[in-house]
Amino acid sequence: PQHLTLFQEKLFIEQQFSLFQSAKILHHYNLNDYNQLLDKSTTVLYKDKTPTFSYYILKSLLMYHMDDFLQWCIDTHGHSLQFSSNHKKSIILYCKLIEKIYRNKHYIHSLMKGYSIVESQNKKRNIMKTLRMTIQG
Repeated sequence: PQHLTLFQEKLFIEQQFSLFQSAKILHHYNLNDYNQLLDKSTTVLYKDKTPTFSYYILKSLLMYHMDDFLQWCIDTHGHSLQFSSNHKKSIILYCKLIEKIYRNKHYIHSLMKGYSIVESQNKKRNIMKTLRMTIQG
């Protein structure tokens, strides 16, 4: 039980840090609203040729919905995080998972709360200069 509690605490910290890092990405691209990433009717403000979106935004979405993601892994890949040999089917199912969770109002609220924290920070602080994938050293 003590190990489980420690794991849950560390996971929560990583989830919060992931949201914070995603908020920094939004801020960097002058996206003051997560919904700007989703709205096809507006001018595209986010253009990137790197894996930034998947490394930060998508990661925070999946970490926030950890239970859904792990259940998806169990249902799709039999307890593995690795995509199956039927790659096309896995990608389609993965996209369906993202479609299911990406508009979750609690996730969006948490991410935008992180955005307001980012906006209030001094850009010279070390925490504002890093894009580490994890807070654990």
